[in-house]
Amino acid sequence: MTIRARIGAILFASLSASAFAQWNPDVPGVAEVVESRVLGESRSIHVVLPDKYSPDSGARYDVLYVLDAEDDGKRILEIVRALQDRQGFIPPLIVVNVWTMLKWDRDKDLTPSHVADVPTSGGGAAFVSFMRDELIPYVDKKFATSGENILYGHSYGGLFGMYAFLGEPRPFKAYVLTDPAFWWDHERIVAHAREEFTRRSFAGTTLWIGSRDGADHERMGVTAMEAVLKSVAPKELHWRSESYADETHFSVMHKSAYDGLKFVYSGFPGNQDLEILPTAGIVAKGVAFPFVVDSYLPRDPAIRFTTDGTAPTSLSPKLEAANMMVVKTDIPRVTLKSFGFRMRHDTSTVVDFKSGDVWRARPKPAGALPGGLRYSYYEGAWEKLPDFAALQPARTGVADGKFDLTAMPRTQDFGVVLEGLLNVPVTGHYVLILNSDDGSKLWLDEQPLIDNDGMHGAWSPKNFMVPLERGFHSIRLEYFQRGGGAQFTVTYLVPGGTEPIPIPLERQYRTLAEPSSESAN
Repeated sequence: MTIRARIGAILFASLSASAFAQWNPDVPGVAEVVESRVLGESRSIHVVLPDKYSPDSGARYDVLYVLDAEDDGKRILEIVRALQDRQGFIPPLIVVNVWTMLKWDRDKDLTPSHVADVPTSGGGAAFVSFMRDELIPYVDKKFATSGENILYGHSYGGLFGMYAFLGEPRPFKAYVLTDPAFWWDHERIVAHAREEFTRRSFAGTTLWIGSRDGADHERMGVTAMEAVLKSVAPKELHWRSESYADETHFSVMHKSAYDGLKFVYSGFPGNQDLEILPTAGIVAKGVAFPFVVDSYLPRDPAIRFTTDGTAPTSLSPKLEAANMMVVKTDIPRVTLKSFGFRMRHDTSTVVDFKSGDVWRARPKPAGALPGGLRYSYYEGAWEKLPDFAALQPARTGVADGKFDLTAMPRTQDFGVVLEGLLNVPVTGHYVLILNSDDGSKLWLDEQPLIDNDGMHGAWSPKNFMVPLERGFHSIRLEYFQRGGGAQFTVTYLVPGGTEPIPIPLERQYRTLAEPSSESAN
């Protein structure tokens, strides 16, 4: 037995002696036994189902098969749960833990060729047949599966995963291989990969390789495999190889498995929809307008868009974090679609706009002063905005840099009206965003723009895009506070901008004579 093979066998043997007994019986799932004619023996698996799994719900789940489950199963399950938590990097999965140690010959099952130093080696072809022709059909028949299978393998398991990936028919859609033992049999799997990559298609398949860096990267044969992938891997194959510093053969699996499963589901929308800005407004034909995608979701997909009413394809323009678009037809519809590696998880959003002309600016009024809008403060208990024109303000002032809503005489049961002019710096489309607790409304050039009225917290901002000519435009904001926290914000996304920003005070003008900072009426 070679030194590397002997060391690998010793390491796994030392971990495997009590691994089966230490498997947590409280892990939700079910133990299964699959009778294999191919292997001539019974094989044990443990199936962990997603939370809220119901075979009658109509939901179908991708399946992650984990090799060496006696050692790696609990670790990978924890990683899967972490990736599904909160935002959701990956969808709910069925996890099938496949025992390959202890009572079975791991050297035989996971090695694709026989070497003299390991007498039982070379049974990889039979184990591929077992998984493809017996295990996967068994799981598909018994559980609500989607037909999309992922294989996780570490060390010898990674070697086996590469062998299964290169075979035909291919039993898995995605392969996550951590510190794979590509060194086996004088890197025979590397030569096999070079040959297979030139023979057939790998469309729709994802391959992730994670390993240690430095000398270990080369010793494991990953350096040689990367060279083959870079030189002859088919263009339709989604693959990535990542190396990690300061890791051991066993510690690297944690980072690599986490990153690998994220890579497999790149573009998965998580627990949120494709969030975009703006979601409503007016479009002037032929004038570029800003469009921003939420910076967190979806992650790493190719997001394509159209502005002519048609559905996006993989050849449509790609939307970056922030784009400038131009509507080319009289149909002001923007359609966005994410194109991830797992197409059935793609998401799309359609935004219908109104057609309109650029809103014309007005001359600067005589006596207009920059530095903040004029405000009027009112007292009263309302559940929606009152007719402020019929009320007498209790205080007036300038909403300048010292303006503080929480410093008003009341902390609730009051209202504020701000009005004046907005000095627009350049002609283009502006997206105004209004957020408030409780209700508010925004007018621009005497036209109602955003209605965010009613009793609610500051979790429901609304926005509207409008094409504005450079110069002065009248603006009016009405706001009331009934109970809870008091706050409102008006921000905007300017042409060419990548993030909404507060409207600068130097862009806010008041038209009446400047009042005292606080005046009672």
